[in-house]
Amino acid sequence: MTKVSQLNCDSKTVRLWYAAIVAALSIGLSSSAHATIMSIQSLGTLPGGTGVRPFAISYDGTIIVGAAGHANNINVGFRWTHSNGFVELPPLAGHPASVARDISPDGSVVVGNSVLFNGNRGVKWSGSNDPQLLQTNAGTPFLEAMAVSANGDALVGRAGQNGYLINQTGSHLIPGLAQFQYTYPWDISNDGTTVVGVSTLSNGLPRAVRWTQEGGLENLGTFGAFPGSCATQISADKSTITGWVDRGNGDLHTFRWTADNGMQKLDALPGYGHFTPGGISHDGRIIVGNSNAFGGNRAFIWTPELGFEDLNNVFASVLPSNWTLVDAMISDDGRVLTGMMSVGGQYVQGWVGTIPEPSTGVLMLAVLAAICTKRKGS
Repeated sequence: MTKVSQLNCDSKTVRLWYAAIVAALSIGLSSSAHATIMSIQSLGTLPGGTGVRPFAISYDGTIIVGAAGHANNINVGFRWTHSNGFVELPPLAGHPASVARDISPDGSVVVGNSVLFNGNRGVKWSGSNDPQLLQTNAGTPFLEAMAVSANGDALVGRAGQNGYLINQTGSHLIPGLAQFQYTYPWDISNDGTTVVGVSTLSNGLPRAVRWTQEGGLENLGTFGAFPGSCATQISADKSTITGWVDRGNGDLHTFRWTADNGMQKLDALPGYGHFTPGGISHDGRIIVGNSNAFGGNRAFIWTPELGFEDLNNVFASVLPSNWTLVDAMISDDGRVLTGMMSVGGQYVQGWVGTIPEPSTGVLMLAVLAAICTKRKGS
């Protein structure tokens, strides 16, 4: 595969690509009600607070949830929209802080943690935004709630060292790969039937897993040079799973798994390392996340056609010069991204950006245009 980073942006070939970009943008912006131009903005902060950490985004990108710093240096979960800004999601009574970890694609339910100084409790917010404690059928409280299905009827989290699925029929233990070993769920499919996460073998090594009530727990494997793996996201259509593999020394690389091709390690950009995914589009064709480059964290985007690219280059035409995009998540429809950024190398905020409609093919062309424009001007 030829990477964009390897192309000569002054070549005749790229000039032809520019012509295609102009045509595609014209077609995409005139023919699709959902098509959009590239843009980016800060989420802002709570009054008197500093620091914003987005964790998830709704299907269409209109709602973002995460944790934001208060003036008293305590984090509080939030729901953010363009029209209303931040709406706080309070912790359980007597708890000082909260974190919103995921939002149902329809935006009706948020799950996360109510934070104690000596531990957490898994909760969900819906309706009036009052937190509801999550617990198993036996009354064991969740320590964390990680992800929720499209309509909010199913969610996953951890109670003790065990992973659980809660749905309309009650709580269901997610077994480990080996006896007395735990399973830690990270994500759940939109229809609430499939859970992905990590479980440990009898020797303690972690393995990426997929679980359904009907089929049980499946070991997705790893690579020879990478003794550990973890699945962190599943696409809305359940076709694709992404996560990371670990060399055992904290050197993490992103993988993409499908039923047809199994686990494939995605090649990194030269000079970049520690690629960990933060989000995946509904069809699994776009993966975004965090990488480490030249001593600092950078957000990335990956597609089968273009491979990895630095999102700071993709958004270069609209990105303020003192902003650095650190990590990324993406809406299921693939049009809206969010994540953390540093401002002036220090101040950490949340950001939200839009990219052209991926289904029209404009995304790939716009990425190339942004990178080539940046290089011509450098």
